Amino acid sequence: MDPEQLIAHLSGGNQSIREYLSDNVLDALDERMLEFLMSISVTEKVSGALAAALSGEPDAEQMLEQAQQRELFVGRVEQDPELFRIQPLFAEQLRIRLDRMHPGKLKSLHRKASWWYAEHQLVRKSVEHALAAADLKLALDLLENGGMDLIDTSRLATLLGTVSKLPVQQVASRSKLLMALARANVNLQQSGAARTALGRLSNMLARSSPNDAETVRQRCEAAVLGAADQVARDRIDGVPERVSDCLRLAGELPPWTVSTAANLVSFVRLCEFDFDGAREMQDWAAPYHDRSKDPLGAVLGMLGKGAAAYEQLDIDTATRCFEQAWQTARDRGGPRSHAVRVAAAMLGEVTYRRGDLDSAERLLDQSHQLVARVGPVDFLITTFVVGARVKAVLGDTATAVARLDEGARIAADRKLTRLAAHVRAERRRLELPGDQVTGAVADSAIRPVRLSTGTAALAAEAEEIASIRDLLFRHYRGGADVLGDDPLPLGTTDTAVKRARALRGRVTEKHRPRAELDTALLLSECLSAAGSTGEAIATLTPAVARCARLGWPRPLLDAGPGVLTLLHTLRDDMLLGAEHTEVPDIPRKFLDSLL
Repeated sequence: MDPEQLIAHLSGGNQSIREYLSDNVLDALDERMLEFLMSISVTEKVSGALAAALSGEPDAEQMLEQAQQRELFVGRVEQDPELFRIQPLFAEQLRIRLDRMHPGKLKSLHRKASWWYAEHQLVRKSVEHALAAADLKLALDLLENGGMDLIDTSRLATLLGTVSKLPVQQVASRSKLLMALARANVNLQQSGAARTALGRLSNMLARSSPNDAETVRQRCEAAVLGAADQVARDRIDGVPERVSDCLRLAGELPPWTVSTAANLVSFVRLCEFDFDGAREMQDWAAPYHDRSKDPLGAVLGMLGKGAAAYEQLDIDTATRCFEQAWQTARDRGGPRSHAVRVAAAMLGEVTYRRGDLDSAERLLDQSHQLVARVGPVDFLITTFVVGARVKAVLGDTATAVARLDEGARIAADRKLTRLAAHVRAERRRLELPGDQVTGAVADSAIRPVRLSTGTAALAAEAEEIASIRDLLFRHYRGGADVLGDDPLPLGTTDTAVKRARALRGRVTEKHRPRAELDTALLLSECLSAAGSTGEAIATLTPAVARCARLGWPRPLLDAGPGVLTLLHTLRDDMLLGAEHTEVPDIPRKFLDSLL
């Protein structure tokens, strides 16, 4: 009978099994084999190299094989044949015998195991064995020295789970460990935990010499992490000033710090519509992205450069950057890493605009699998709003609603007004009922679009688009909103047309090509709904020509029923060859493909 089966079938409970193992197995072993097995019993699984380090036996691999052949409850791990495993109950008896024969040696063996795992960059196991050895200082030293490596290799959960096993007061006394904790929580957008760690770190650094090189470095790192947490909450006020010292001292700081700081500044410039400046910052930061061990910084850098190109409608560059980011994330972080799923969101959006629905769905589903939300709010908007749009186009309305509901909950939990506004606008565009969640997130303190800057301007703009979509929804429904509000007809002075025209004008002033295209389509929809067909066609025609050049059918098809009616009119006029109709740069084949 197999040894495992033998233990399973012994009657009398665990006590009888223990007596059997002690009297019939351990007592029958020769001294060398007994000492060997007792030495390796401190680990759940053991390789030949680890067994040699624990036992001091140079031929430990052969002894493991011998133990397996002699059916001493030792066997190879099926999923990893290089490892051996001792049956747990037998291992327990070995440790009891070890403690009786050699008091104190158990802790010594745990300490040896801890060192061995640390040498092989297995931080979690090294800390676990240090704690088993009751060596708290060793555990803290190991985690403090290896914490950043865990982040760089995308093992954030390992870091946080291991830290949770340590006394809070001891963790709070280690500046490098606090820094690693703050960085991990910032990456996972656990804002409360990140700010707690940064607050404790700030108190420690305040007591240090301001001119000490290590203190200066840690203050720069803490400033960058604080700014990253701010951006994750969709706030950019003061971010460039917070990270300015980091950029000034770039040559003296860890690459991940400079990489992160550059991404933050690039994002600020993107939100301020300085698209060339955002791309220039990424060109400057490229060497730091390359030298950083953390793939997320490099991936976010490529996505930042691609986002700036996307806003400029330099779609070839944008697509190339997004594809490169996705591939880099796979190569450096693995197919299921946070970086891959963030890159999949942006690549999915541009793929959707060109009408490749299957690829867009696959990429956006991949981004939705990201448990921890990483990066700026823009990635959330793409994952939940564009992801819902793709599902709706493919006829999966239930999943579309579920995505929007999830986005609304995240917006409410994190008070992300820009995400909430995009969710609300998409509900109306899809002619879905409104919801109380996103309505409650609307920030009464949001300033008008014209008076706002940065992410505040983008949030105000998203709120305005949601309001315009609300008016269109009520108009097409021909009555009161399902929430009971009175409808606002498009013909009053406070009309969707007036608001859409003003919004488009503000966007045009800022030289934002992608936003200009989208607001032109929104204005065309409003004009069509208001019955201003001539002006609607005049507004729509250049947008159609732009979409034709870009190979983008989806922005036109998603604009609304009014735009679809106008597209039919344009095509009919082309078919009739009407002399009074000018349709420059719009290939008839493109219009046919739309309709």
